[in-house]
Amino acid sequence: MLTVKTNSEFKISPNKDSYVNIELILTDILKSTERPGLYFAEVPFVTTSNIHIDRAVVEIRVPNSAPFYNISDYMIKDTTFSRSQQVYWELARAEFRNVTSNDYRNEKVMILTNPGIQAFSIIKVDSFLREIYISKQGDVMIRERIEIRNAGNGMEMHKIGLDLLGDERDDLNVPKIRNVTSVSDREPVLIDTKDIILENSPANRLDLKKLTRHVLATNGSLVLNYEYKLDGSFINVNANAISVDIPTERTLNTIAREYRIVIIESNSFRISTESPMELNLGPNEQLENRNITLSYTPGLAWASNQSFPVGSIVFILALLGMMTQVEKKKEEGVEVEDESEVKIRELAAFYGEKMSLLRNILERIGKIDKENIKKNQIENVKNEVNTIRARNSAELVILRKDIISLRSSQRELFSNLNKEEQLLERDIFQIIQLYEQYRLSRININDMEDKLGEYKKNALKRIDGIIAIIQANIDVLKQK
Repeated sequence: MLTVKTNSEFKISPNKDSYVNIELILTDILKSTERPGLYFAEVPFVTTSNIHIDRAVVEIRVPNSAPFYNISDYMIKDTTFSRSQQVYWELARAEFRNVTSNDYRNEKVMILTNPGIQAFSIIKVDSFLREIYISKQGDVMIRERIEIRNAGNGMEMHKIGLDLLGDERDDLNVPKIRNVTSVSDREPVLIDTKDIILENSPANRLDLKKLTRHVLATNGSLVLNYEYKLDGSFINVNANAISVDIPTERTLNTIAREYRIVIIESNSFRISTESPMELNLGPNEQLENRNITLSYTPGLAWASNQSFPVGSIVFILALLGMMTQVEKKKEEGVEVEDESEVKIRELAAFYGEKMSLLRNILERIGKIDKENIKKNQIENVKNEVNTIRARNSAELVILRKDIISLRSSQRELFSNLNKEEQLLERDIFQIIQLYEQYRLSRININDMEDKLGEYKKNALKRIDGIIAIIQANIDVLKQK
């Protein structure tokens, strides 16, 4: 019997629909049979309540890799289950009317794994550790360590699905993880740390054979270590700090015997948090949607870096703005912020976005199949570069006018930025022209590769140079 308790604010209004969503995870219920690959689980086919239910819809979903074996055999309240195929799942559905508490029904769902299946087994998660830290470049990084065992009644497993949290993705929207290592109970283990693009179909699967020469056999165990950069959608930049809300969602859709989340302190950034620095979540807490909330600002160790980190351009330029906003002047005993510094921060954010977009274009150009270049690919890249220039020109004119009117000495800043931008666009269009010439067979692949490397190196150097110009300018303003 499941009892739903509500607080005093919960009300069910007359003639209005109300909903209660309940998630119940049952562990250790999948049992093996004498037939290899055939499993069963006893589940509630018809869930009832102490109140009358006019209409109850029951849907049971299993992966296509392990479809239903006996679902068509059931007749309940003169209703049978229909079966349908989805992209990666098989769905059984039935609808029952006038359900009372006497209609509760348990049945055994049987599934039969498809031959050669490589991603189905009965996995036990002994421990799960998620560490959150801030990299030297200011990226929010997630580091996870998972200890798993393949149950004695499981199958040999080649791949495991990882439901990463706000994961970093490549240009094809496929999750990628870095610094992947494994510790196996069988030798040899992974020789070198590596970055891996997950298989995005039918789930974000990690190929265990890339980590060790052996698969995860029955009764075997494995420790996975990896990290990834948190997606920018979880990060909010404001005038005083960077704030991050990180859900405590599970990477593996099961309950771990031990589940910990730890926030790692940083020498380069000051971290404040509304959450404890370490959380230990029990079985019920692992099912809750909780947030780890933290905020951070650059510390002295970051500000004293000799080389300016440019790995995360938009983020770093936002931080440059923060570093200037603490420089305030006092007028009549009231602290006010210098308006020119506000505008310089707007300029930093403006160039941060623009440089990030251009860097992304360079990365996408590099992934074009050189032996199958299409004219529309080249035209699309040209149009995108021109669109970025046209879209931002009006905003830049206004910023330039406002900043120079406040500080005439900033004319030199805009002169230098304009010169570097022209050279950057020239390098990008030279890269585009190389692809066009190779498509028309006007140059050979060796000449193309030589010039391509040179032009790309120049373009990335221009992007870093533009950022350095803005940083140097802000440093000068701070000293005045």
